[in-house]
Amino acid sequence: MEKAPSSEKKSEWSYKGETGPEHWESLDADYTTCTEGESQSPVNLREAETKRGSADVQMNYEPTNFTINNDGHTILAEPENANNTLTYDGEEYTLSQFHFHAPSEHQLNGDYEDMELHLVHESSEGEIVVSAFMLEEGGGTTFPSSFWDKMPSSETEAPASSENRLDLEELLPFSETNFQYEGSLTTPPCTEGVNWIVYGEPVSVSSDQLKEFQQIYDDNHRPVQPLNGREVMEN
Repeated sequence: MEKAPSSEKKSEWSYKGETGPEHWESLDADYTTCTEGESQSPVNLREAETKRGSADVQMNYEPTNFTINNDGHTILAEPENANNTLTYDGEEYTLSQFHFHAPSEHQLNGDYEDMELHLVHESSEGEIVVSAFMLEEGGGTTFPSSFWDKMPSSETEAPASSENRLDLEELLPFSETNFQYEGSLTTPPCTEGVNWIVYGEPVSVSSDQLKEFQQIYDDNHRPVQPLNGREVMEN
């Protein structure tokens, strides 16, 4: 698996127009994998085509404060310590950040959800596992307003600190059915060798929270990519 790419800013890209997903590979020599790669993400996950069996996943999260940023592409939250870990197939990965997309990037049986949450974990060797959750508009809400209301409205706005600690293991349904496959980052440079764990049961986001995010990013998703014969495992 590949190491995580550098966080240094490279050629500007976006989700629309001449710098949108269909043009990423032409924006920078390091982005050619976005078009030439054979194991790209996101994908359409069809339950009828999955195989049973998956790698063992264990969460080791604790209540944590997060620094909330707007990086010009999404709202991104970074933990203020390194105590949140995930064990995947016997190897430990540390949570480095989580962020949001609207609408969802992955499809489930050909359908998009309102949003998608990505929890990005990295091993000591730079290998990456992403846990993905679908968010759908509903009567309740998963994320407290003390977090959601802190989202910076532009990338020039200063980062904010969550008022209260978030316990992601308590907030999110990690015990639900999940789909696992090998793919890539969904943003340039589209690095491959990323292990994906996509949870099938949507979690709730309130109508107000959905609108609040969409006012900042109304569309920051990459279209689904071909599986090219890859296996998708379901637990």
